[in-house]
Amino acid sequence: MTIRDTLKRNLIYIIIIIGMGVCFINRWQLLDTVVAPDDTTVWYDVGAGTASQTWAPNVKWIEHITIPFLAKEQIKGDIKVSFINNKTGQILISQDVYVECNEGEQGELVLDFNHQPLDITSQYMFQLKYGEVQEGNGIYLYGSENYAGGEIGNKDINTGITIKIAFVKYTVLFWLALMLFVLYSFGVFYMLLWNKRFEETVGLGVLSIGTVLYIFGLGNHLEEGIYLVILIALILFVSIIYQFNKNKMRLSQIYCPSMIIFAVIFAGLLIYNRGIWYTRCDEYIHWGTAIKDMFYFNSMSKHPYTTVAALDYPPFATLLEYFFTYWNGLFSEPITYVGYQITMVSLLAVCWKTEKKHSFYIIPLVLATVLVPIMFINDSFCTVYADSLLGAIMAYLMVCWLQEGITGFNVVRLTLGLIALTLTKRYGIFFALLFVGILALDYVLEKRKFSKWIWIILFLGTIILSFVSFDRYSKKEIAIDEVKTVSNSSSDIKETQAETTTETFSSKIYNKLVKAEPDAQQKQLWITFLKDMWTENTWELGWYNASYMGVVVTLQMVSAFVWLGLKRKKYKTDILKKSVLLTIGAIGYGAIILVSRIRLYNVYSGTVVDSHERYMGSYGIVMVLFILILLLQNLEKVYAINHSTNFKHSFYIKKAVLALAICCLIIISTPLNFIINKNTGRGFNSEYMYPFDDIEKMTQSTAKIGDRVYYITNNGRGDNKHVFAGTVSPWMRVSIRGNDGMCASESIYKEHIKNHPEMMPNEKIRYVSEDEFADELREYQYVFIMKSEDYFIDSYRGLFEEPDSVENGSFYKVKYNEEGKVCLELIGKVGVLIC
Repeated sequence: MTIRDTLKRNLIYIIIIIGMGVCFINRWQLLDTVVAPDDTTVWYDVGAGTASQTWAPNVKWIEHITIPFLAKEQIKGDIKVSFINNKTGQILISQDVYVECNEGEQGELVLDFNHQPLDITSQYMFQLKYGEVQEGNGIYLYGSENYAGGEIGNKDINTGITIKIAFVKYTVLFWLALMLFVLYSFGVFYMLLWNKRFEETVGLGVLSIGTVLYIFGLGNHLEEGIYLVILIALILFVSIIYQFNKNKMRLSQIYCPSMIIFAVIFAGLLIYNRGIWYTRCDEYIHWGTAIKDMFYFNSMSKHPYTTVAALDYPPFATLLEYFFTYWNGLFSEPITYVGYQITMVSLLAVCWKTEKKHSFYIIPLVLATVLVPIMFINDSFCTVYADSLLGAIMAYLMVCWLQEGITGFNVVRLTLGLIALTLTKRYGIFFALLFVGILALDYVLEKRKFSKWIWIILFLGTIILSFVSFDRYSKKEIAIDEVKTVSNSSSDIKETQAETTTETFSSKIYNKLVKAEPDAQQKQLWITFLKDMWTENTWELGWYNASYMGVVVTLQMVSAFVWLGLKRKKYKTDILKKSVLLTIGAIGYGAIILVSRIRLYNVYSGTVVDSHERYMGSYGIVMVLFILILLLQNLEKVYAINHSTNFKHSFYIKKAVLALAICCLIIISTPLNFIINKNTGRGFNSEYMYPFDDIEKMTQSTAKIGDRVYYITNNGRGDNKHVFAGTVSPWMRVSIRGNDGMCASESIYKEHIKNHPEMMPNEKIRYVSEDEFADELREYQYVFIMKSEDYFIDSYRGLFEEPDSVENGSFYKVKYNEEGKVCLELIGKVGVLIC
């Protein structure tokens, strides 16, 4: 073969290599931010020494900075501009900038960095110092009184100095190309290795990535795991080219329609998620905050600076979202959504498998994999809650088992799937055991040989190993010496240590499930939960208000009718057996949810309608997709048995009608408004979220990793505390002791209620004297008042430098006066808050 023939044969790979090379060369996207806006000016005198401004970065690479100033009078001379890591004391860059401006002119101090990498867990300082000044007495620096972190002459000016920052991140095109390259490298390699189709292997690729990251995360080497995944993808890509040429393959032997479909869905989701943000409380309590924490620290939850609330929550979903977010180069809520959704689609792509002569079915199957999750968990594509992903993993396992049974390829898929299922939610181990139980029951019914049971033992071992590995990780304590680097506060150390030694999941199972007796309230909740499983308002599937057991019974009846029809036609089918096993699984799933939600966690969780829909929806996804694949699989067998021309002709017509009917049924049953109204859930709309952008920037101007903020709201909206905590993480750890309101005495509060009869009394309010509150504040660096009331101001007026400044959205620094008493100095105020 000539060189020309070789190049022609490998044209597609050459195009990929050139395309990736171009994307890599042009991988940087220039953006800008500002440390503080410019709504005021501060005088920087020549004799004042240094001027400085702190900044906690959220960017990984800085390009250049611009410090604007105003010349009060003619100024001529040098100003040294330095950029210092406050954590290590290292001067990253220091440069003399010559200034020459006439009176009244504006000027700029510009410092170039050329892709200077930053440690986003450190606080940095911009520092100015006059050199030789030939003329003039100083300049006005722009700043904002609503920000902090500025100093002149080593004196806190309680103002943020305006510094414009140009930074870089990876371009969307580079990110998209890299993600597709990795996913397709894994998927196509597995295709060639096992002679499979892309839809069968892309999910295995995603599970492989998650497993690699989990193993490295256990050893606190998560970032190394990220780069290892890229290295593996490169090796697999080279291997694909080698096999392609060695075996003299044609592109048609590799190409699958699912490759194009997957890429189109990926691009569609990227467009769909533009501008989206977290709109659910639990995204700020755990799911979104856990991704953000992992992005900043390149670590799972057990590290000294952690801001993750649930340290014992399994991380598999977070690890995959972290992988997608890491290669964006900037933490991005839309990218976390894309990562979550692509993981789901990759796993559910296994449902697309059809025989070539039945490829028409791929249309309803693709539609089903996108819309069925929304049927049962309406916000599947506008949240990063793990419930939809849990359903996708379970569906992946069930469909893999249905399509292929136990083969070498399927053993690998099922093994990695069980690892993912165990590590996706706290009670994932029970669902993994449930799947193995269904598999074992099938073995019993099929009367399999004892030698075949080795696979059941392998799967059980995989589940136990996965569970034990993370349980041991969650028991790991953070060393006191490490915690001291965060703060010298003794309560910081005690609180962090308390969090790291919290009850682990294994001990919780024993203490609450095995050891403890159910109380009367729990018994009543069990009855309520069982009733909920039969009520007709769990899901609105078009005109059918369905309950969990209603869906189970309906699908079982459909399966039974199809089974009867095929049996009457003398066709051999296992529809009834498989559907009965699915139903047994549904009952087992309900039992697991019943026990885990009521016995192991919040006793009220099982009665919350919204949560009930979400928790039960995971298995709803499994049931519908499994039955759909089961029915189509049996129809394909019927077609294969009958070879008459007349039958085939009529079957094509029936097949087209059936595919159209399935599409219509899926569309009608899906509440599409949840796709359209993606950012309006739970009232977290743009008007509500806008002020939190200011809160984040105010925090960055002054705080450093490990600082603590005392959060206070009086008769305010309860979910604000979660959004606030998620916004200021990872720079601040939030105490919500003041979330239910605070007052110095009951008499002050009663007097306030008497004067404001329209206000409902707050039974949860904390009564803390001014001195007690001051003692508590010694363990904090900041105070944020989300919502204020007169009784709060009257109670603690003596602690504020400016008592009249206390109002909604006030941000204070905890300082000490000459007598050593706590004094709260106003940093700034946030705009209109929906309290």
